Amino acid sequence: MRTPVLLVTISLAAAIVLATLAIATTTRGDNAAFESSAGPLTVGTVAGGPVHP
Repeated sequence: MRTPVLLVTISLAAAIVLATLAIATTTRGDNAAFESSAGPLTVGTVAGGPVHP
């Protein structure tokens, strides 16, 4: 009875890790331009990471 619980827990953890990696590798950190009816919009990154106060 304990084996199915362990199997489900491991599969769920693996799925979460794979989904996180897929999101992290497809996310671009560069500034991107988007088409809109108002013309080209540019989105800029405000901060590059953690900042020491």
